[in-house]
Amino acid sequence: MRVGRCSRAVEVIVRKLVLQLDVMQKQWVPPLVFVIQGGVGMNLLASELSDAAAKERAMFNECRELLSSTAAIQVQESSLRTHLIQLRQDFYKMK
Repeated sequence: MRVGRCSRAVEVIVRKLVLQLDVMQKQWVPPLVFVIQGGVGMNLLASELSDAAAKERAMFNECRELLSSTAAIQVQESSLRTHLIQLRQDFYKMK
């Protein structure tokens, strides 16, 4: 049962990563379209870029934490699978 929980946890983490990537894309596209259309002052552009960079850095840190959690869960899942294999082998030896 724990292996199933690990798999579900990995799925949740992957969904969170996908949502974060969607948010990042939505934050970058509108400012870029505005810049391409013109009419933007250099100060406004620098301010927007600074804000976007700060948000991106925060999301990057969150993604890094999520990936770290994913890796730890995968290690735990692998360990549980190995333990299950060993238990099955011991069970069959006792028969």
